Amino acid sequence: MANTLKFGNGNWATKEDSVLAYNDENNNFKPLPFDFTRASTATYVDSDGLIKTARNGEARVDYTDSTDGALLLEPARTNLLTYSENFENSDWLKSNTTFSSNIVTANSGSSFKYIGQNETTQGVQTAFFDVEYIDHQWLHILVGSGASDTGFINFDIQNKVVGYKEGGFTGNVIDYGSFIRILVNFNTTAKITILLSFIDSNAATRVPTSSSTGSFKLYRSQSEAASYATSYIPTSGSTVTRVAESCLGAGNDQVINSSEGVLYGEVKYPSNDIGSGNYSPISISGANSNLVTFRHQGGVSNRLSIFIYVNGVEKFVETTSAYDLNNYVKIAVLSRWT
Repeated sequence: MANTLKFGNGNWATKEDSVLAYNDENNNFKPLPFDFTRASTATYVDSDGLIKTARNGEARVDYTDSTDGALLLEPARTNLLTYSENFENSDWLKSNTTFSSNIVTANSGSSFKYIGQNETTQGVQTAFFDVEYIDHQWLHILVGSGASDTGFINFDIQNKVVGYKEGGFTGNVIDYGSFIRILVNFNTTAKITILLSFIDSNAATRVPTSSSTGSFKLYRSQSEAASYATSYIPTSGSTVTRVAESCLGAGNDQVINSSEGVLYGEVKYPSNDIGSGNYSPISISGANSNLVTFRHQGGVSNRLSIFIYVNGVEKFVETTSAYDLNNYVKIAVLSRWT
């Protein structure tokens, strides 16, 4: 077996519970599987730009940020919104709007026009809606808590930009081509209601009225109890949890010898606020006391750390300066055991 095996880099082969290694010299895949686990279905964006579902134990190669594809490894998450695609269900609150074939249309007159859903979870959350512009430009996400409002954020879905926001809210717009994802991060201390409403302009108004009779298309919805969003989790009548997944690689002396080697990865970490003890490491390890690893520096914003241990003794440690969380980062570590 030649020592030119690659993990991904535009060439992928997967089967249940494993991802195969690619050989540049022979232009084929070698039986050196990377063991993969996930005991639930999960979605991903395929190379054709469509959201698809992977079966239990099937690795996800996602093309959201790269034409070469990337192995998607995510923690366990729960979509807190029931009926994530069936907006005609009564779980969705509606006021002064009509809904048909995924198209939301504002009724005539000047009033508060929205579609929304109640939640029972509180704390730091991230929510998103997948929408398509038809002829109504501005949308408004309001998070309410009982008789009070936690905050709000405006989105221009025609020009695909974030507008005015209050209440410590942050947001983003992700362009998928056929639709856009409008995403909001917030923190609440009580049970909430998330409302997606019509707004006539980029106004600093928490509970807006609108005179619009325009429409937009609404595809999917999700809310997670976390500071960043993960891949879409479909629901149909109850909250749904996608379990955590992992990928462990096998090796032999034709690929990684016993005295030296290079650990290389091109990775994108999901957030700059991963807490202490949750490092998302990538490692080569003969045992816990002998390893080369790099990981997001838990609790430290926008930094990576590299560690080398021999017989339980730390031989090398390096922490990077800040890097851009919106882009992939390439890391290479050369280690020679002595």
